[in-house]
Amino acid sequence: MNTPIRVTFDTNTLADVVAPVTSQRLNGAADGAKVRSTIRAGTIQGFFCETMITLEGIKNVDRTIVFGSTTTNTHFQHGVAPDGNG
Repeated sequence: MNTPIRVTFDTNTLADVVAPVTSQRLNGAADGAKVRSTIRAGTIQGFFCETMITLEGIKNVDRTIVFGSTTTNTHFQHGVAPDGNG
């Protein structure tokens, strides 16, 4: 058996795969049904990224404020590793 291709789904494509008959996109139902059948056949393996779940938890109306006010705290340090690599 071949190793399945791993595919990350986001919410834009997830609905078409889970329930193709309810798709509201032009080719969503047909494309979603194809992807769903390949998952069932074991050709591809679908999964969700934790980041997607976190980001999708932020309401659309709040995203500009949340993302616009988000900063990162970074610290860089250069040194020599215990094995001598630098």
